[in-house]
Amino acid sequence: AQGRDIKLAEERVDGYKKFATKLWNASRYCEMNGCKAKAGFDPKAVSYTPNKWIISSLVDTKGKIDKAIESYRFNEAANAIYQFVWGTFCDWYLEFTKPLLQDGADEDIAGEIRSTTGWVLEQVYLLLNPFMPFITEELSEAMGADKTELLMQAKWPEYAPVLNDDEAVDKMDWLIHVISEIRSVRADMNVPAGAKIRLLVKDACSETQKGFESFDEIIKRMARLETIEYSDDVPKGSIQTLVGQTTLVLPIADIIDLDAERDRLQKQISKLEDDIKKINQKLDNKKFIENAPDEIIAEQKFRLEEAETARAKFSAALEQIEAA
Repeated sequence: AQGRDIKLAEERVDGYKKFATKLWNASRYCEMNGCKAKAGFDPKAVSYTPNKWIISSLVDTKGKIDKAIESYRFNEAANAIYQFVWGTFCDWYLEFTKPLLQDGADEDIAGEIRSTTGWVLEQVYLLLNPFMPFITEELSEAMGADKTELLMQAKWPEYAPVLNDDEAVDKMDWLIHVISEIRSVRADMNVPAGAKIRLLVKDACSETQKGFESFDEIIKRMARLETIEYSDDVPKGSIQTLVGQTTLVLPIADIIDLDAERDRLQKQISKLEDDIKKINQKLDNKKFIENAPDEIIAEQKFRLEEAETARAKFSAALEQIEAA
């Protein structure tokens, strides 16, 4: 950021190496599945909701990049495209659409996904090029782009406002929220990654039920669910979480030992409280504050914030187990 000196850290370099690898692997995945940019592709013509959403998200990201560059906030511009590539495109969109590119899938939808994915990847190369010129040029050429000019010579992309689809964005935001909540509960409760569990949906309106029906397979695959059922009852030994006005009920008593999990969480909380006490003692020590380098003080404050966040998370998980 402007006015800030950044000390070289191996962790920072390693983090961006992982991002470059993520981009490279996403490109390989697209190549293996025939997802290449096609001449004449019209992003306005797509009909599949995840395709509308990824295009709309791309347009929104490009707007953030433009605004940041115009304000000379190059770190914010780089972060906008970083978040889109890593999270929105790789972690969500490619995972949403992966099963629909397999044998036996609807060919019309699969064809639209391939064309959309290829087009979005090409736009990613263009938007990333000012920040990662060498890798994007290499990947663009390797993907067989039919161009005579380098990316850095290409015109900066412009997208029609009509490509923003608020309805698709709302639907996919809801889907991501549902999957993220279930994953969070599983992680907090230490549910084995490979275990498939039931999901009971309580107090779902008709619109929410349509969402579960439309994205049934995606939710079950990405949240590791065996079934999705509607119910007004909450079985004993269940964990509950809210998405909007809908209650998601996860019966996990048969999957994990609730007593052992309660003991584990209590031990974690106790350890974190000891850590928080020690850090606060340091930060309350006037001599320490006067003599310690700024980076050491900053590190202690960061550790305190992390410990307090973790304690709050484990405490919430413990409360849920007590109520199960």
